[in-house]
Amino acid sequence: MDVDLTMLLVISARITPLFSGVGISPFSRIPVLVRLVLIVVFALGVSQIVPDIGLIERPLAMVLIGELFFGMMFLLVLQGAFAALLFWGRVVDMQIGFGAAAILNPATHSQDSLIGTAISMAAVTFMFVTGVHHLMLQFFVSSYQLFPLGAQHTYLTPMQLAAYFSAVFATAMVLFAPVMMIIWALDVMVGFLSKTMPQMNIYFVTLPLKITIGLAVLSAMVAYTGPLLSTLFGQMLTTMDSVR
Repeated sequence: MDVDLTMLLVISARITPLFSGVGISPFSRIPVLVRLVLIVVFALGVSQIVPDIGLIERPLAMVLIGELFFGMMFLLVLQGAFAALLFWGRVVDMQIGFGAAAILNPATHSQDSLIGTAISMAAVTFMFVTGVHHLMLQFFVSSYQLFPLGAQHTYLTPMQLAAYFSAVFATAMVLFAPVMMIIWALDVMVGFLSKTMPQMNIYFVTLPLKITIGLAVLSAMVAYTGPLLSTLFGQMLTTMDSVR
C-alpha cells in the first residue's frame, strides 16, 4: 500500500487536536504512545478514502496550520461539554464542604473537584458505552470529504460558540440543580439557627449533614443522569454538524 507521507501528515494535522488530550479532553488520561498510534492508524485509514490533494497551491506550513486550527475548533466543542460538568461539580463541592479537597490531575498538573471529576469520568464512560465516540469519528471521517484537505475551511462563529456554551452549561446545571437547591435551603436554615443559637458551632455541626444530604441527592439523581448526558452530547454533536 503506497502512502503519500505529505498527505498522511496533512490528514493527521486535522485529527491531532482531538487525540492530543490537552486540557479536559476525555482522551487526556490515555497514554501518549497509545494516542500517537491512534492518530497514525486513523490517518492511514482515512488516506484510503480521501482523494489525492496534490497539495494545492498553498505552502505546506499554511495547510498544516489551517488543518490544526480546524481540528482545534472541534476540540473546543468537545471540551465545552466536559468543562460544564467540571464547573458545576466544583460549585457543588464548595456547597457541601468538599471545597478544600481536590484530585490532582497529572495531565494538566492542576487540582480538579471531587464531584466534577466523578461526573466527568461517568460522562466519558457513558460516551463510550452509548457509541457517541463512533459518531464523532464518523463525523471526522466525513469531514475530509465535506471539507477538502488544505482548502479554506468554514469555522464556527462567535455567536454559534456562545449559544453552544450557554446550552451545555444550562444542561449541566440541571444535572446539579437539585443538590444545589437543597443545600441552599439547608444553608438558609443554618443561618437562622446561628442567629438564634450563637453559642453553637454551626459549621462543624452541619458540615457532615451537608455532605450526607449532598451525596444522597446526587445518588438519587443517577436515574436522570443518562438522559441529561444524552442531551449534553446531542448538543455537542449538533454544534459540530452545524459547520457546513
